[in-house]
Amino acid sequence: MEYCHYNGTVQHWIDTVLENREKDAKVVLKTCDDIIEYGYKTDDPRLIGFGCYYSGETYYGLNDGVHFFDSMAEALTYLDRAGEWELTARCYNYLGIWAEGRGNPIVALDYYLNGIKICELHDLTVIDAVIHVNLGMQYLECEHYKDSEEAFLYAYQILEKHPEEPNYEAYMFCICGNMAEGLIMQNRMGDAKKYLDIVHNRFGNSADMIDLLFISCVDIAYYHKAGDEKKRDACIQFIYENIPDNLTVLDFFDDFYRCCLILLDTEQDESFWRIVEVLEPQVINVGIVNLHLKVLSLKMKYYRRHGQSAEYLQAAGLYYELSERNEDEKKGMLSGVITLKNNLEHMRKARMKAEHKNVILKKQSEQDPLTHLANRYRLREYSEEVFRYSRQHQIPVAVEILDVDYFKEYNDNYGHQAGDNCLISIAKVIKNLAEENHAFSARYGGDEFVVIYVNISKEEITACAEKLRKRVLELEIEHQYSKALPLVTVSQGLCWGIPGENNRGKDFLHAADNMLYRVKNISRNNYCIGGVDETEDVSFGTL
Repeated sequence: MEYCHYNGTVQHWIDTVLENREKDAKVVLKTCDDIIEYGYKTDDPRLIGFGCYYSGETYYGLNDGVHFFDSMAEALTYLDRAGEWELTARCYNYLGIWAEGRGNPIVALDYYLNGIKICELHDLTVIDAVIHVNLGMQYLECEHYKDSEEAFLYAYQILEKHPEEPNYEAYMFCICGNMAEGLIMQNRMGDAKKYLDIVHNRFGNSADMIDLLFISCVDIAYYHKAGDEKKRDACIQFIYENIPDNLTVLDFFDDFYRCCLILLDTEQDESFWRIVEVLEPQVINVGIVNLHLKVLSLKMKYYRRHGQSAEYLQAAGLYYELSERNEDEKKGMLSGVITLKNNLEHMRKARMKAEHKNVILKKQSEQDPLTHLANRYRLREYSEEVFRYSRQHQIPVAVEILDVDYFKEYNDNYGHQAGDNCLISIAKVIKNLAEENHAFSARYGGDEFVVIYVNISKEEITACAEKLRKRVLELEIEHQYSKALPLVTVSQGLCWGIPGENNRGKDFLHAADNMLYRVKNISRNNYCIGGVDETEDVSFGTL
């Protein structure tokens, strides 16, 4: 987000948020509130979207599900309106994780695909890779292993090209770990080992404790299937000793859940309960009933296996109550999603209407209202572009200026309406010829027109000038007051050549205007072609 144009206070707020995110939640939330309040006062959707997004990200880290969704949903609406596509894509990614955690993979898939679409439209390759990782994890949960593997490989190939990305090693650690996990589920142990080796050998030294806990869960699954109890138990002990009480549950729940299933099978009761005691308060705090049900299912498996009937029945009763709440939560989530989609659709239509209006205004500002050719403003803009390109690539340019012979006499005797119709007809001839030769045409003012040809030989430009002269004659517009012919005719001045280092469009236009002056002194209904220096290779049309 570019914010250099904001005042010092706003810049300070934004810097404070970016410097303290994932470090000091209290400071970030307070500063985001200030940014949002200021954004509402100044009707600035970029600031509102920024503040809401980073509030949502902070609530995500705090496992505060209610405030997280409200913040992200509001952020998405304003970021979309402001055209802040990077944060918009990140919003969709977070909301996909949120929906998946609540047991609604269809809604999650919709969020992920919307995020990917934004990335593709706006070339956000790194965020695209991150979303594909989460999409791959969703496929993994649904046992769509082929789709999962393709998503992880796609993300891997993108990020391999961006080692400069600040989070490169963390992303690659995550991709390889999840790829290994999917391969273990398919009993492709050799392939899984390759990715685990990449994780440990290339990225292990830079990993933080949370990443190491995640990969230990994958290692446990690998060693358990491989029958290496010693290494498996060492990984279990590492998790037991290092798992924190404040784990960001949405990021790692499935990994620890699968780990607990192995701990149940191997009767590692102490480690099992350590993980459950960390997960349960977090899922209760985040308010995700679906995850709470999964924790209860783990406890019920344990109680049944150990014959603890009373505890099993108590957990089963709570499981039933939560199941009913889970249905209500899914309905509420769908309602929130529908509201969000409606808001976004409203914003989209409003943006399309504004863009359409801007296109019309831009077209009006660059177009001559009578002839619908480009006006002098657009001519100047185009001339700068084309001469810059022609100088760089050393290709010839031709600038033609033409006017209607004895047009004042035509206007005075036939009337202004007839004069306008005459100019419209000639403009159509000019436009058609220009389009045939990939040239640019504009009304210069009054009865004067300009045509710019690029990458054209002198012979070709001579042929174009003659063709234009004849086509105007073929209109057969009566002009009894002309001293050239009893028909409307045009005189043309052209400057042709390869622009030098110091040549600009105005130099060629000035030379073309002088060529027009020279030909009109000799004869009308004719053309003159010369160079920018106006002294060499000057030639006149033949009548």
